[in-house]
Amino acid sequence: MLTLSEQAHEVIRKIPTRPALTASAGLRIAVDGAGMLRVRTATKPRDGDVVAEYDEARVFLDRAAVTTLTDRELDVVLGEDNRWHFQCATRS
Repeated sequence: MLTLSEQAHEVIRKIPTRPALTASAGLRIAVDGAGMLRVRTATKPRDGDVVAEYDEARVFLDRAAVTTLTDRELDVVLGEDNRWHFQCATRS
């Protein structure tokens, strides 16, 4: 199953505190029709999503993302655009 870096955990844990989001909000990761991972905030999981909770950080994964992200760690970096950018790496 997907793991989170400390930085990713802190960013995802704060998602429900953003305006217009609720306490049930989290980060949703899905695989699109082209096989690319799509990451965005979500107010709740979609039907069929797997919900992974990491000490107050909620991640919603569609079935394809669960398979794709097995043995991966999610990390986040602050980009030059002052936005968080998520990236995955194989766990060592």
